[in-house]
Amino acid sequence: MNYVNSVVPAMSGMMSAYRLAKSKKETALLRITRTTKDETVWLKLEGKIVGPWVEECRRAIEKESELGTLLALDLSDVTFVDSAGVAFLRETIRKGVETSAHSSFITELLKTEKSG
Repeated sequence: MNYVNSVVPAMSGMMSAYRLAKSKKETALLRITRTTKDETVWLKLEGKIVGPWVEECRRAIEKESELGTLLALDLSDVTFVDSAGVAFLRETIRKGVETSAHSSFITELLKTEKSG
């Protein structure tokens, strides 16, 4: 599979978005938009949290953590989360990162422990 990683700047450096696109036949996107409100950095995730996008999310969070900022995730525009994405979100929450505005489906995914 051929993945392309590109950075798309927006709004005079106040926000930045990352887009990962799959091969030409099938396009799946994840956008991460960074904003600041009060002293908290918000990362808004839009699209699918799957496969290689999980690692992109992890890198974005690690980058902010290294800066020592308060961090929160806005999941209001997440359309799908695979098992790797669920594990990532649970790990992130356990580390103290706040999440908000997610669907009831994602809320249930985060509550339900894997069985088996």
